Amino acid sequence: MKKEIKKVVKKEFEKNQKRQRKERLKVRTLKNLVDVYGSVYIHVKDKETKEHFIKQLDKESFSYGDGVLASDRRPDDIMSLYRDYKIGYLGYVGHMRFGCIVNQGNHSSTLCVEYDKYMNHEKFKSKPEKKK
Repeated sequence: MKKEIKKVVKKEFEKNQKRQRKERLKVRTLKNLVDVYGSVYIHVKDKETKEHFIKQLDKESFSYGDGVLASDRRPDDIMSLYRDYKIGYLGYVGHMRFGCIVNQGNHSSTLCVEYDKYMNHEKFKSKPEKKK
């Protein structure tokens, strides 16, 4: 009897967690994304999108580990955001990890996001393209 009650409580708890995630992501901000998923890789495709991304980082008070604002440094095409609202460059190894996560499926705790899709309320998680 106790096991059944625990299962029901756990199931309700998980449902509630999912609902809360959806509610927080209705307003698309980078802080909400990081609060929900923790460590996030952000892929920014073009120059115009990079400019918007940098403005958004400054607006939401993200900074590098040394306290420098996003607008004071040149952005990369893939950057990481952390739960403490810090920005990280990935470098060569980070780019390789991003590629592995995207191409082989997301089996890691790090979420990979297409910035423009996320901000336009589209499906935003990076997934491998299907080969024909």
